[in-house]
Amino acid sequence: AQAQQTQSIHCKPPMRKEKPIMNRNQNEPREIRRALCLSQTAFWARLGITQSGGSRYEHGRKIPKAVRELLEIVYIRGINT
Repeated sequence: AQAQQTQSIHCKPPMRKEKPIMNRNQNEPREIRRALCLSQTAFWARLGITQSGGSRYEHGRKIPKAVRELLEIVYIRGINT
């Protein structure tokens, strides 16, 4: 029997330090996360949100104002926490 091969998704971050995130809608956290090549766990942990909570936001649950503001500060403006 042949060994089953798994496909991996390769993420290519931008070649130079651009600001592709600046044009993204802050209500689209999945797009921001994918552009940064981060897992849900890594992306949401910086905001103090669990992976499961972040997944809910990415699939349409309303994002509270405080979380939207944190998204903007950390990922759009690039201010480290």
